[in-house]
Amino acid sequence: MARIKVREPRVQSRPTARSEAKALTRARLLAAARRLILAGGETGLAASRVAREAGVAGATFYEHFESGDELMQALAKDLFDELRRELGKRRREALEAPDDESRLRQEFRPPIEILAASPDVFRCG
Repeated sequence: MARIKVREPRVQSRPTARSEAKALTRARLLAAARRLILAGGETGLAASRVAREAGVAGATFYEHFESGDELMQALAKDLFDELRRELGKRRREALEAPDDESRLRQEFRPPIEILAASPDVFRCG
């Protein structure tokens, strides 16, 4: 079954520019939020908790996100971008299938596998 993978940012020992350091910190905050949500849901997800999980100071969170809602929007965008990339890749593979039945099976399998493999991410209610 397909799994949505939590991609950790690559940690460089010395970022070469301030913008790279900021991008790395933002990625660490997003990865930390994703881990916390997958571990226990978005209830109780606080900026201080995300910052602590990312290994940064609490105030650093607000240098990257104005609020928890903005963090959730950025996280959702990243997750759906990743999902679109994966489904697009699988769709291209399905189009190369030898017959119509195989194509249909290959096109419908990935979304079902993704939903089944990550019920906490795609829960309703």
